[in-house]
Amino acid sequence: MDWKSLIAGFFATLIIGLLNLVVFTYSSAYTGTYAGNIDFFIANRSQIYFVFGFVTFCCTMSLGGYVTALMAGQKEVLNGAIVGTLVGGFSLFGSTAVGDFSLTSVVLIVFSGICGAVGGGIRTLVKKRIKKRQLRTEKTGC
Repeated sequence: MDWKSLIAGFFATLIIGLLNLVVFTYSSAYTGTYAGNIDFFIANRSQIYFVFGFVTFCCTMSLGGYVTALMAGQKEVLNGAIVGTLVGGFSLFGSTAVGDFSLTSVVLIVFSGICGAVGGGIRTLVKKRIKKRQLRTEKTGC
């Protein structure tokens, strides 16, 4: 574990999360205003907002895991998972009362760690692909 990458990844993920929160808020307000007359939307409004929020949350954690893995020298997947779990727990802890964790909160914390690990895994794959491309370039001389 690299503490510098964990701290930097934590703050980077928070900033990414806040930017995604702004996008989510504006898009929810826009959708609520202009789709308020559609029967399907009225009947399924909370589910639509939950799915959209969950996808945004997972994208935030994956991107944060990728940024953390980008800064970490080794164990990219582990570092991404740790940062995803920490930021997920921190963001949910800040939005709920102390001891008011529900099953949904626990599921979101677990998924934030999984999505952070996925971001770290993507960084590992990108790093391998870059290394493979460099080796191929050195062999061919192009």
